[in-house]
Amino acid sequence: MSVYKLVGPSVASIAIVKVVGGAAVREAIGSGVVWDDVGPHVLTNFHILPPLQGSSTVLQVTVRDVSTGVPTTLGARVAGTDSLHDLAVLRLLPLAASASGQEGQPQEPELVLAGENGLPSLRPVRLGTSADLRTDALINAANSGGPLVDSAGRLVGLSTAVGGARAGAVRGSGVCFALPADMLRDLVPKIIVYGNPYGKK
Repeated sequence: MSVYKLVGPSVASIAIVKVVGGAAVREAIGSGVVWDDVGPHVLTNFHILPPLQGSSTVLQVTVRDVSTGVPTTLGARVAGTDSLHDLAVLRLLPLAASASGQEGQPQEPELVLAGENGLPSLRPVRLGTSADLRTDALINAANSGGPLVDSAGRLVGLSTAVGGARAGAVRGSGVCFALPADMLRDLVPKIIVYGNPYGKK
């Protein structure tokens, strides 16, 4: 099986929906990776998230159903963040909550495909290890928060920055920086439980 087929169902697309001139406008802001199927939780970069408190802007995450391959767009809320490491954890909302506007998510999903719990069947990422997380892989703004994987399709890092990127530029210098998988193992469980990486409310 190719790396693309292994990793594809674990990759998420993240967008915001905001009201402009009375109309809802959807804007893609980055990528993410499915961490587990319990929340379910999706990891992404802190810096791609706009201010959400007190605004009408909402988050949408598109994930691919493992059993059918069909993409599903759901509402999401921020479970917790770590601005120091440019890490954010999103919690996907069940289909009913996404459609009815519960938990501050008034947007109806674009595609309706869900299991009994109102969520598609997801494939959590498989974790690997890596000491050197700089790469010359082509990265653009839409890849921010996406996975850096090895040849076996295991996550070795979460993309966080592109060296030499200019404002408005599609590409930077081609050098990508990422959070190591071992760091994610330590930080993410704390962020899910406490909303922060410090292990306390």
